[in-house]
Amino acid sequence: MLSSVISYRFFYGLISLLFMLSLSPMGFANSAMPKESQLQAIFLFRFSLFVTWPDSAFAAKDSDFIICILGQNPFEDVLDLAVQDEKYNGRTIKVSYLNRPDTVKSCHILFISPSEAPRIDAIIRQTANLPILTVGNVTDFIRVGGMIEFYLRDNRVRFMIDPQTIRDMQLTVSANLLRVGDVVQQ
Repeated sequence: MLSSVISYRFFYGLISLLFMLSLSPMGFANSAMPKESQLQAIFLFRFSLFVTWPDSAFAAKDSDFIICILGQNPFEDVLDLAVQDEKYNGRTIKVSYLNRPDTVKSCHILFISPSEAPRIDAIIRQTANLPILTVGNVTDFIRVGGMIEFYLRDNRVRFMIDPQTIRDMQLTVSANLLRVGDVVQQ
């Protein structure tokens, strides 16, 4: 029952947000279809509904939940709009924009921008043994140790997910997220 409610919330929230953004002055650059990066931003935020972080991932009981973008921001202001007034288990969700991989330790979700592709191996090593959900849209992102990799299939944003790597970092992933993504076993 709870899983169907979460799944419904995910898709209802995604559709609602896309609709609201299409009506806003910013909209989707006056186009009928949202851009790939805009959909990825919504997915990135919504992953927080389907992953559980251990208490040790937070410095204090009232610490913020932080979604980080490392490198060039491909999302414009869509991610900031998506997390506005949102909470993760009572914690305020904030977006942080980073330029250096040595600053990722406070992140809960880390999106590694395509601009960081040349140093992806080093960045993944930097997050080793930390409860950080790593997400990227660089080819072979999962192969080098990332957890969720965006890609396009039939002009639709899809994602591959490696549940074992997620579990290895002390994160718990919902079966609903595994149903929606393409599960990869390494």
